[in-house]
This record gives sequence, C-alpha cells and structure tokens, in this order.
Amino acid sequence: GSRYVVDVLLHCVAETSPVFGKIPKPAGSRAEGEMQVVPVSLKLIESISSVRIYLSKDLKPKDNRQIVFKTIQEVERRFKDNLPYLDPVEDMNITDDGFKKIVRKIEALEKRLFAHPLHKDPREKTVYELCRQKEELASQVKSTKSEIKKAKTVLLLDQLKCRKRVLRRLGYVSTSDVVDLKGRVACEISSSDCLLLTEMMFNGTFNDLTVEQTVALLSCFIFEEKAESSTKLSEELAGPLRVLQETARRIAHIAAECKMEIVEDEYVQSFKTGLMDVVYTWAKGAT
Repeated sequence: GSRYVVDVLLHCVAETSPVFGKIPKPAGSRAEGEMQVVPVSLKLIESISSVRIYLSKDLKPKDNRQIVFKTIQEVERRFKDNLPYLDPVEDMNITDDGFKKIVRKIEALEKRLFAHPLHKDPREKTVYELCRQKEELASQVKSTKSEIKKAKTVLLLDQLKCRKRVLRRLGYVSTSDVVDLKGRVACEISSSDCLLLTEMMFNGTFNDLTVEQTVALLSCFIFEEKAESSTKLSEELAGPLRVLQETARRIAHIAAECKMEIVEDEYVQSFKTGLMDVVYTWAKGAT
C-alpha cells in the first residue's frame, strides 16, 4: 500500500500548497481555504464512496477546483452521515467466490467491532493504548523468558561438563565417556549420595566394620534434621565417621577443582551424626 500514491483533491489552508514545497494543512469543512491536488499514500485512504461526482478536465484553475468543493458539500448535505460506501460486489461486479468469502468475513468482523461497548466509548484511545502497552510487555516477558531458558541451557551444559570431569577424575567413566565398574555400581544407588557410598565401598571402608557400625554409619546418609548439640561418639563410631568425612572432603575438593559450585565444609557437614548412637544401640538389640 505504501508503494502506491493517489492524487487527491483536498480542502487545504490557502497559504499552504505542495506546489511551493509547503506541507498542505486541512482547512476543515466550513473554514475558508482552497481545493488542492495532494499526493496521498494509498494506505492512508480508509474507504471509498460509491457516490461519483464529475470533475472538470482541467483542475489547474482555482475556480474549477472550488466547484468540486461545492459539489462535495452538496453531497454531504444530501446524504448527511449515511454516505454509501463502494461495494466491490454490487458496484464493481467482482464475482470471485474467494473474494466474496473474504468480504463476508470483513463484514462479520466489522459488525462485531461496531457492536463492541468500546466502539463509541470516549476512553477508547486510552484503553487501546493500555492494551497496546500490555501486549508489548507480554512480548518482552516472552522474549526475556526465552533468553532465561537459553541461559539456563548454557548453565546446565557447563554443569554437565564439570560433572563429567569429576566422574573422570574419580574413575567412574573413561576418557571416552564409557561407564566403568565404579560408574555402574553408582548407578544402582538411588536413595542417597551415590558417589560417597561408592567411594567408601571401593576403598574397603565397610570391610572391617561390624553390622552395628555399618548400620550406624549409614544413618548419616538419611538423617537430615539439625541437631542442637552433637553428642560425643565412642571410638567405635568416631573412627568410621572420620573415614566418611575424609572421603567426602576429597570428593568436594575434586569437584571444586573441576569448577563445580560446592562448599567443602558444607558438603562434609551435610552428613548428620544425630542418629548414629541410637541406631548403633538399636542394632545391638536395645529397645
């Protein structure tokens, strides 16, 4: 539409004329002015009337242009607010079925538009602007969410690379990312810290422990409550606990070297000892 230009006779302020390089200004229907030929972009023309008036062959003389203005005023007087629009089917004899279907859709949409409460509401422009701002903000939110998703994807990829480096350092996968024996064992552990348990198993931590000591030590993996004060453990439990903490500290140290976000002390202290004495006593048969 913007590529096409239509020459239109418009009622303009007399002092303005595109001929002299000035921007034409509308004079209004009752104000004094003169009719001037103004080039107008096709997209600015909202509708065309079926009423046809005859123009002089020569519109250069001012009087001929003013006759057109008087004719338009007479048309407005006769039709008032009921100026008929050009009907593409009835007036232009367009019989294409596809075009008729489009026209019916336009008519249905216009009917809904004119029936809308906001159509004649004085707040229409304000509400429309608020709606436009809402759509713009929604578009920004969608765009931001997309950027966040991309950032999270990149972050997850970085974390994945770090985790793979940890697994290689600990011997769970080969340099070709093939899962080794330790990796297969760790895959079978799903209820607790699989890396720490696997390391302790392969280091022989449980080999010399009694059943009671093993059960007490394993309670550290499931107990999550914060104990107000830690009780002093007997050497039977303190020894295995030190092994657990040393192994956890080694894993955390390797993870930190592989650029994983981990706090060594917090990781070690996450294995609580609050149930060790109770479980150890219970395993010995106490009730």
